Amino acid sequence: MLGLSGLTNDMREIETQALAGHAGANLALEVFCYRIAKSLAALSCALPQLDGIIFTGGIGENSPTVRHRVLNLLPHFGFALDGEANEATTRGKEGKLDSANHTGPEVWVIPTDEEGRIAMETRHCVEALT
Repeated sequence: MLGLSGLTNDMREIETQALAGHAGANLALEVFCYRIAKSLAALSCALPQLDGIIFTGGIGENSPTVRHRVLNLLPHFGFALDGEANEATTRGKEGKLDSANHTGPEVWVIPTDEEGRIAMETRHCVEALT
């Protein structure tokens, strides 16, 4: 992100600067979303069908822009993103982002608790040693 934008590796700042018209930030955002979409499309080849997609982690949970751009790059899967639900689902909110009455693959945001998981795994390792 820093190399392409010339600004930062923080997605929040990249999005802000891309919206303000910064060419490097827009390029970084485009490449980031394209690489996610490309990976999803490639991985889908191993599935008998694609039932849905889940966005998680810092960017997946908090960036409606990234979610929108990624799904726009995958029109052939039939995702139907509800724009209002997409914009409203940030900061630890879980939600289904499909348009009403949509019957294709589902789109979800599911928050993670990475620190909690690390703590649980660490506790398990320590307990196994004692």
